[in-house]
Amino acid sequence: MRTYFLTAPRWVLGVLTGLPFGLIMAIYFKIVSPASWTVTLISGAMAAVFFGTGMAYSLNKSRKLMRDAAADLTTDQLAAAQRAAGRGPIPADPAIRAAARGIATQQLGYSLRYRKLWIVAAAFLALSLVVSFIDDGAEWRNAGTVAGLLAAGFQLYWPRRLRERIRRLSSDEDEQAEGATR
Repeated sequence: MRTYFLTAPRWVLGVLTGLPFGLIMAIYFKIVSPASWTVTLISGAMAAVFFGTGMAYSLNKSRKLMRDAAADLTTDQLAAAQRAAGRGPIPADPAIRAAARGIATQQLGYSLRYRKLWIVAAAFLALSLVVSFIDDGAEWRNAGTVAGLLAAGFQLYWPRRLRERIRRLSSDEDEQAEGATR
């Protein structure tokens, strides 16, 4: 989650998540169905409204947990902590490093909470892909399934990366503390 999402109003989250989803769904509806453009656009708009509303409310808890992990950092420090939680050099500032560790820990907890769902989704998508290739052989229709399968695979890999990042953020802090006491 980007830093500007942490303080944005809910309706902004709804618009920023709903519009791309609605656009993708409208394109998908137009490709797979012989419906008119009017029906396609109305279907895309309805998908955008429902998805955007759901995302705006479901992201609220994770936004609060991220704000709590970041404590009282400035916007620039928060951006640095969020970047350090996922990649890049370990920050020298202990407050930023602690916030980065807290953010990475929150992300790990969130990722592990939905791990079984991602495993089921990956299995379903793989089965769907195989059946689709056997059934009709229209490879271009399977692009969304392949993209979903890749996303599920990434979500299954992400906890390992976060654990390693938390270890590096913690060990560097311990090494600096030992160096200061010598």
